[in-house]
Amino acid sequence: EESVMAGCDIDGHGRIEMQGDPFDLSRPFSSIYVFEARDFIDFGMVGGIVVPTPPGSWSIRSLASSTAAPANATPFACDAGLRDETYHVEFPAHIPIIAIPADRHFRNSAGEYRAEWTRQGQRVSVRHRLQLNAIRGNCTLCQPQDYPELRALFQQVHRGFRGQIVHGKQPGDALQPSEL
Repeated sequence: EESVMAGCDIDGHGRIEMQGDPFDLSRPFSSIYVFEARDFIDFGMVGGIVVPTPPGSWSIRSLASSTAAPANATPFACDAGLRDETYHVEFPAHIPIIAIPADRHFRNSAGEYRAEWTRQGQRVSVRHRLQLNAIRGNCTLCQPQDYPELRALFQQVHRGFRGQIVHGKQPGDALQPSEL
C-alpha cells in the first residue's frame, strides 16, 4: 500500500480492505482505504484542504473527469449506476477546524449528485453519492446532444470534490514547535 500512496504523492502508511466479491455482480462490492499521511498538511498556518484522492482509486472524481471537453461529437456509453463514496479526514487534537463545506445537491436528466458534509470532533466526513441515469435506456448509447446534461452533472461533482476543510490556528495563536 505504501508504494500506491507514494504514487499519489502521499508520504504515509495504510491498508486497503476489499469487501465483497468484485466478480459477483448480484451483490455490492466496496473497498476501504485507511491511511495516515505523515506530511500532507502544513499546520503552521491557517489553510484549507480538499479530501485527498484515495490511493490507486477509480472514484466518482475520476469518472467526472471524462467530461472535461466542452462538447462531444460521438455517441457514448451512459448506463444507469450508483456510486456511493464516504471519506473521513481526522485532524490532530490541537488543530482547530474552522469550517467545512456546505452540502451540495444537483439533479438533471443525466442523474443526481449529493455531497453531504458532517463533523464530529476532529473528524470531518463527506459522503458523495452519484446516481447516473440511462438517458436513452440501459445498453443504449447516448447521443452527442445528451452530453451537455452529463457534463453539467459532472461539473457539480467536480465542485463537490473541490470543497475545502479550513483548518489552523488564527493569527496570534502560534503553534508550538512540537505541534508542527
